[in-house]
Amino acid sequence: MNKQTDKLFTSWFYGLGNIFLYHKFKEENIITDRHLVSNHCWSGADASENVFNLLVNELGSPDFTFLIYASPAVVIERIKKRSLKDPDLQKTELISQLYPKMEGFLKKHKMKYLLI
Repeated sequence: MNKQTDKLFTSWFYGLGNIFLYHKFKEENIITDRHLVSNHCWSGADASENVFNLLVNELGSPDFTFLIYASPAVVIERIKKRSLKDPDLQKTELISQLYPKMEGFLKKHKMKYLLI
C-alpha cells in the first residue's frame, strides 16, 4: 500500500480504517500514534481534500494532538538504526514539508494541538 501513488485511493483506504476503529471503540478513550493528521500528511492532495473534510466531519476532532518534531538529521539517524535499507530513508527529503503540512491540517480543522 505504501508504494501506491494515487492519493485519492490511499486517503479512502486509510480513512476507512479510521472510521472502522472509531466505531469499534466509540465508547472508549483512544490514544493513538496515528490518526487523520498522519494520513493527511501522506495522502493529502487537492484530489483527496474532500475525503479528509468528510472524515473530520464524520469522526470529529481528537481531544488533543501532540505533534512531535524531530529534525531531519534526527529522523534519518532513527531510521538508520532500524535498518540501513529501510525504505523510509527515501522519504527523508520530504521532512521539511511534512511538519508544516500536518500543522496546517490541524489549524484548518481547528484541532487542539501542541507542537513539541
